[in-house]
Order: sequence, then structure tokens, then C-alpha cells
Amino acid sequence: MHKTLVSIVLLGAVLAPSGACNVKRAIMLGAVESQVDFFRHEHSGGGLTRISERVYTFAHASDRGIVVLTDVGLVVSDSFNADYATRLREALTLEGVDAPVHTLIYSHHHLDHVGGAAELAPQVVIAHANVSRYWDDAPDVGLVMPTRVFVGDHAFEIGGVRFELLDVAAAHAPTLYALRIPDEGILYAPDTLVPNAFLFGFTPDVPVDGFLSAIDKLSSASFDRFVASHLGEGSRADFDRTVAMLRDVRATAQAIFAEADLRDGNIHYDPARAKDGFAKFYDALRPRYGDWHGFDANILPTFIRLYTSELLGDVSPTPRTAQRDALLPSVRGAIDPLAVASAARAIDSGAGGGGGGCGGGGG
Repeated sequence: MHKTLVSIVLLGAVLAPSGACNVKRAIMLGAVESQVDFFRHEHSGGGLTRISERVYTFAHASDRGIVVLTDVGLVVSDSFNADYATRLREALTLEGVDAPVHTLIYSHHHLDHVGGAAELAPQVVIAHANVSRYWDDAPDVGLVMPTRVFVGDHAFEIGGVRFELLDVAAAHAPTLYALRIPDEGILYAPDTLVPNAFLFGFTPDVPVDGFLSAIDKLSSASFDRFVASHLGEGSRADFDRTVAMLRDVRATAQAIFAEADLRDGNIHYDPARAKDGFAKFYDALRPRYGDWHGFDANILPTFIRLYTSELLGDVSPTPRTAQRDALLPSVRGAIDPLAVASAARAIDSGAGGGGGGCGGGGG
């Protein structure tokens, strides 16, 4: 916070002589700077790091993926962008790893994760069955179309190494997979959480309940080391500590909102109540998490996001069940995503092999 305040003062000093001084604008520019600071490279550490016998993690800028050594070549997830992919290749060469990329796994369809794939020249590209439906109007970022696609959780083996795809779509994107390498004790779970970091907006792009249910699914998996796709990686203890923080932050917000009685004159209509609510939220959490990376930069967006979640009744549709996933066949090669969606609807309505409906949810 001190650094941000100093930045704001300096910005004001710079703007004043020009006659363009605007205190609110300066404050917002300071907030922008704090967000940029959140993604700075020094938090994550860069380069190639071996984290188990067969697994490396590679970080460049704010992006971090994994590389797995198998008997038939490398398995990589994700490719991110051309600069990342090129630097990964260079780092592997310096490490003495000259095996080709046998398989590239896209964690999900977002362009900041699938760019630069062509630089790696993978023989096989694995992804969720619906990723390509999001790329019709996408700019050319050097992606490679999937050759092997799945729906739901799936386990497979490549070159003597076992892999598990865990469907955690509720956490961030409809096509999101986490990747577990069970024999290495590694979990790669992109865009879910960052160990020991306070993320912006808690979960800005999906319902909070769905996000936390996906985190629970990850928590139930067995692993020793967790790799996030941006910034850091850490131990199982780091992961558990971060999950506990998320639940503590949400519970703190819920208690404050219950006291404010959202349904009886929403606090966003009353500046005094809104400021009082945020002050209580900040003062309660700062002693516990004030030294976590991103706390001061992200505490206000988190408060706003959790407020709107409570106000709107921000819940996810009924999640997929194991029975539902079993009835949605895994597939190889090209697939019509509309056919997958149709099959899912049929299962949810009670069709698909003997009435396996799950109460009208799904997606």
C-alpha cells in the first residue's frame, strides 16, 4: 500500500504542472500500476525448474507451464504465446533436453494459453472437445488444432507416464482442464488459484459457488506439488493454505453483508454503508493476509465481486456428475461440439441409457 500511495503522490506531482491534475484520475492510475505490479516476473521466478523426476516447470513473464519427460518425447502444457514457446525451447536445449514435443495439452481455449503452439511442433494436441468453437473469429496466435479431444474427466498414458484430466470448468472456462501426473505427485491447475497470492476479484469471471466447488474437486486429488499457470508454484501445504484463505475471505464478506442486510436497502445505494462494509472487510483481513502477494492491489475488487455474488445469488448450474460423465463418451479426433451439447442435454433430461438425469443442470 505504501508503494501505491507514493506512486499516487508522484503522479499528482507530475500532472500538476501541466494543469491536468485530477486527483481521482491519479488514484486510478496508481491502482493500474498496482495491478501491473501484481503480475511482475519476480514473484514467480523465471526459467526452467525441475520439480520431480520427470517434470519441469517453465516460467516466463507471468506465464508458467509444465514439461513432462516421457519415453516417446515431451508432454507440454500450455504453450501460451510464441515468445514463451521459443524461450521454452531454448531453456530445454540449455538443460540438455533435446527430445521432440510429442504431445501438447491445452488446458482450455483462452488465447493466452494456446498461442505459440506451432513453435513447439507437437505431434499430438489434446484438449476439451469444445475448444475450437471459440476460435472461429480468433486472431492468428499460432495455435494448432486439437487432434485428440475429450469431454469430462479422463485418464490416459503417454510414453510410460500416466496423466489425468480433471474437468474444472466451473472454475474459469467451459473447457478448463486441470492436469494431474499421479506418479510424479504434480497437479497443474491453470487459472484457478496462485499459491500464497491474493487474486484480483476473487474469481472475476465465474459464479463464486461454482469456483469453490471446482477448488474442492482439486483439493480432493492427491498431489505433492501444485503449479499455477501464472506466477507461482508451490507445495501441497501452499495450496491448502491458499484454499483456506479463499474460504476465510468469502466467509468474512458474507458475515459483513449479513450484518448490513443486503435485502433491506442495498449498501451500494448508501456510500456510508458501503465504505463501512469495506473498512470492516479490509480491517478484518489485513492482519491475516496483508503480507500476501497482491493483497492491497486486489482487496477492493475482491470486496466488490463478493458483494455482487451475494446480492445476485451467484450460483452455478448443477455440476456434472460422475454418472453423467460416464455417459458422455471420450472421443479421439475431430468432433462436432453441437453433438456433444445435444448428448449432454439428453442425459440431463433422463435419456442416454436408462434415465441418468441429474436434476436439470449441466453444461
